[in-house]
Amino acid sequence: MKINTIKIFCLIFVIIFLTSCNKNNITILGDIDKTYTFKSPAQLRSICEINHIDEIILLSNDNIAVSVDIIALEKLVFDDANVASLNNVLPPTVNIKNLKSIILKRNTDYHAISFFDANEQLLTLNPSELIMNQYKNIGNSEKNEFKINKYQKKEKLDFVFSNLSDSLILINNKGTEVQINKTDYLKILNCQYGLSMFSDSIVVVWNNPPKNSIYQIYSNLLNSFKTHPVLAIFIDGLGNELLKNYQNFYTLNPKIKLFPMRSCYPPQTKYAYYIMGNGFHREIKNINKIFADLKKDQGLVIEEAKTYYTPGCELLLNLDENKNGSCDDEIYFSAKKTILSNNTNFLFVHFHSIDDMAHKFSPYHPKTTETIKNVLAYVEDLSELWQGKVILFSDHGLHTVERSDGSVYGTHGINVIEDMLAVEGYYEKN
Repeated sequence: MKINTIKIFCLIFVIIFLTSCNKNNITILGDIDKTYTFKSPAQLRSICEINHIDEIILLSNDNIAVSVDIIALEKLVFDDANVASLNNVLPPTVNIKNLKSIILKRNTDYHAISFFDANEQLLTLNPSELIMNQYKNIGNSEKNEFKINKYQKKEKLDFVFSNLSDSLILINNKGTEVQINKTDYLKILNCQYGLSMFSDSIVVVWNNPPKNSIYQIYSNLLNSFKTHPVLAIFIDGLGNELLKNYQNFYTLNPKIKLFPMRSCYPPQTKYAYYIMGNGFHREIKNINKIFADLKKDQGLVIEEAKTYYTPGCELLLNLDENKNGSCDDEIYFSAKKTILSNNTNFLFVHFHSIDDMAHKFSPYHPKTTETIKNVLAYVEDLSELWQGKVILFSDHGLHTVERSDGSVYGTHGINVIEDMLAVEGYYEKN
């Protein structure tokens, strides 16, 4: 029922997204909260004020575009699908016939969209920049201190991606994923569709996305539990980029099989953990519980002193007994004791120290790398002891931020590939 509800939601989502721009109407697109249909100059002014717009770009059906500064908006006259200068105050270049779209440009990255290709981040663009990448400047003119730039559509579209897949994923700022095909993406570039869904903005366009997704963890765990005892090891903060960096210094145990996995948006533990334990995003339904389908005696979740959510099964919390700044060693010993006692068929173990060290020192600091080594040693030991299937996964990665004094730290939660690309896999038993 949950899966069907999500599918229906996404279907409605796609239909509204793909029909949001009526070809018979003038659409207002760009660096704004959603796609609008142009109704009046007053409405356009209001949208510009709400979204702090700096520049207006008028696109015609004749593949010509002109851009004007926001202060020139009051000097434009809109007559059906034609635009002209009020009392010839502006250069004649501004006169546009067969107006198709109005693009609103903001000189900040407030609505920035990240473009990922497989496991790589290519660039970040505002929606207006993506649209205007399809045009070339063919001149400018000036009158009464108003400057007008004129553009012509390029003969060849700029796909952003060198090898455009027929399967792309759009992710919005509420975490919803929608799969589109190459045709839909080309319509976005041709300004037939807006880069917004409902009142939510697109934050990621992902070409050739990894097939593995954090949304699959929940079903993988429970389906495996039907046929095998399951040890699920949650390695907080181990992003794909951190793992790659680790392998520059250490050899990964060949029994530990880890692969890139799409995290959620925002790539934060409170959202990712919820999805792991329920199979859907908190924005769809917030029940403040994980693994609600498991009864008390069906499993055990081992955590540090506090946890985001209450599991349906048993919960074992751990304090930092030896005061070394981490509960991971206590979590490891609790997990090992549980396995040796052989009294559960579902064990969920959450290690935190990689995330903690990456936040404190930065993701690629030697102390973070050494912590990864220690946690993977815990993973190896517990996996060898476990009589059953071992499933491994993380929630997100981290990126480096520099302070004003030149020192660095790690953080996560935005639409960058370092944050959005987690890992998942298994431990290969003999």
